[in-house]
Amino acid sequence: MDDHSSLMDNILLELLDPSTTPEKALETLSYPCFSPEAYARDNDHVLIFLAYMRFIITRQPDAHVEGIWEELLKNTVIYSLNFSNSREEITYIRNTHTKVVLADGPLVSTWLQKALATHNKCPNPYIRLELFRLIRILLSKKNENMSIDEWDCLRTTLECVCGTFIHTISRIQPHHLYPSDGKDKVLFDFTDLRFIFNIYEVQMYEYLQKVISDGIIEQWKNDNELDVDSDEARFIAHCIQLIGIFTVGANSIPDPVTHMTMIYHLCNFFKYNIGKLIFIHGMNNLPSGMPWDQFRYVLSQLPFKPYITATINELRSAMSSKCIYSSSIAIRIDNIAQDLGVYTKTYDLPRLLFCRQVHGPTSVQRHDLLTMHLASFACDVE
Repeated sequence: MDDHSSLMDNILLELLDPSTTPEKALETLSYPCFSPEAYARDNDHVLIFLAYMRFIITRQPDAHVEGIWEELLKNTVIYSLNFSNSREEITYIRNTHTKVVLADGPLVSTWLQKALATHNKCPNPYIRLELFRLIRILLSKKNENMSIDEWDCLRTTLECVCGTFIHTISRIQPHHLYPSDGKDKVLFDFTDLRFIFNIYEVQMYEYLQKVISDGIIEQWKNDNELDVDSDEARFIAHCIQLIGIFTVGANSIPDPVTHMTMIYHLCNFFKYNIGKLIFIHGMNNLPSGMPWDQFRYVLSQLPFKPYITATINELRSAMSSKCIYSSSIAIRIDNIAQDLGVYTKTYDLPRLLFCRQVHGPTSVQRHDLLTMHLASFACDVE
């Protein structure tokens, strides 16, 4: 074993010593041997992360993360920066954290759920965002290292976690999630946002829709208007802003096809996840019908136009940032924009026609969408 590995292993063993203070643990995280450039083994970053998570959760079993513990957790999360989204690495991390890290305490994923059961346990909303990200990485899939009892327990906390997620998103400043290389970089990204919306298949989304809709009903019943400073309104506004911010992040994807696929997912998430958060029955003030119609109406009652316009503009800009072009995605962006009252157009008709000449009429559906798209703007022409 080389000197680097020996030193790092000794430090990690110190974390098992009950006399080691959080101040000492925080100090060791700044040692040169713990810098990403000094990793001696491919899995060093996983071992460092899990060892310090073990230290935190065995010392703070009730999952209160404030003061020195918040600082220690913040510095620990940095070591998850290089966790890839590959199935193989996530499987490795899950296997490691269930078999090695905690012989005498709760699983990391169980502790994370406890920490997120109420926002009071972790007051810093940006740290909570990182905990939600770690839920995606560390939460075992069904029938994968998790018993039926554990899953039943998980479902009982789902509504509480949902409330914490709404509180968290409503308390952040979304611009802090713009791509950054600084030490205060927030690692939570679109993959994590989409995962949380769809966690446990449809159950989490149903809770989100119920909480948001119930909040709007109460506001309308009491004052016949919406409170722009309510958690529900802020949650919707910040989710819209995050779509634009994550679109900016997608522009750094070098592969044009992967980049365009990400834009496609962002558009779909905007309309079919965020756009269906509101579904209310029996309210005279709201249009009946599909959630998207109610979502459009609610947004028209709130001063969200700048957020919507900025996000639509980011999506449009992303369409022209690579050499590849998708007419169907451009049409999708314009349909969302028109529905939400952002009337400037994205489509590049000469480019659409050129694409059809080069690639041929590969899809009757695409032709129909283009025809419908152009016809939908006839009413705008004076």
